[in-house]
Amino acid sequence: MKNKWKIATIAIAVSISAFSHITFTPANSIYAATSDPSTIVAPMSDKIIWRYKSINHVPYKRLYNLTKHKWVGNWIKV
Repeated sequence: MKNKWKIATIAIAVSISAFSHITFTPANSIYAATSDPSTIVAPMSDKIIWRYKSINHVPYKRLYNLTKHKWVGNWIKV
C-alpha cells in the first residue's frame, strides 16, 4: 500500500513539473502589429457557402467563396 502511494505521489509531482512549463498565448497578442496604433489587424477566415442549381430536374451543389469571389471544387449531384 505504501508503494502505491509513493508511486502516485511521484507521478503527480512529475506531471505537475512537466505541465508547469506550458505557456498559453493570450488572445490579444495574436493580432498583427501595425505602425498606426489605432489600427488593429485581426486574422479572418473566408466565408464559404453552398450554391445550388438544377439541370433536367437533377439538383447540384457547389461551394462558393464569398470572400475571394471564386468557386471551390466541382458541382456535386445532390
